[in-house]
Amino acid sequence: MGMVAAAGAKNRISFTELWLLIPGPQDEIWKKKIPGTGASSWEEIIQLLSAALWHLELASKIGDEYFPTERLPILFGHWLENRKDISVRSEGGKLIMSCEIHGSVDNRLKNLIQSMLLVDAVLRVAGIRQILKDNAVPISHKVLDDPGSILNTKGNLRPGSSEIQKQVLIIVALRDSFMHGEKKPPKYEKKMATFRDRWISSDHTIPYNLAVIALACREVWKNLAEIVDEHRSLE
Repeated sequence: MGMVAAAGAKNRISFTELWLLIPGPQDEIWKKKIPGTGASSWEEIIQLLSAALWHLELASKIGDEYFPTERLPILFGHWLENRKDISVRSEGGKLIMSCEIHGSVDNRLKNLIQSMLLVDAVLRVAGIRQILKDNAVPISHKVLDDPGSILNTKGNLRPGSSEIQKQVLIIVALRDSFMHGEKKPPKYEKKMATFRDRWISSDHTIPYNLAVIALACREVWKNLAEIVDEHRSLE
């Protein structure tokens, strides 16, 4: 599945089937340590995968599994003006969460809630990737490669970059935009900072919109879940 294209369209992205990649509660990998460390466990990774997928599925369902391809707008002012209350109640076997809004629930509001859920998922997915990368998982995966390696000094993509490398680039760039900005970055980080600034300003060949971010989350999440699955077979 390639990078989402033109603005103005919609792209259907489903996450529900990815729950099949989460190991069951009786699986032995929940108790195992990640190779190369005596501290981090696969349980931590699986919990983060589950939490990220929960937010991704919610974001998808809010838009009927569609994400807009228009440039990501700043809508928090609209949210603050219209939000009234959040409530949670249980009815039988259901846990019902609702958010009451002043006025009508338009697409701007839906897209804003989608974006908040996606950002939360991005931070979790980036955290999973960093844990696996820091612990030197002994299996070669492009999802763990440094994303700056596919950029030139102007923040443009180098020829031959794979889709998963581009999607990791998106996840890491969005994480950095929320978590920190490099003040005096080394040469490698300068490329990442240049890409991030150009991408968020819509001055790049990769579009800056919810559909692109949702697809990147889906594919990076799936690749990380497959690392867990491979280690299940190695135990």
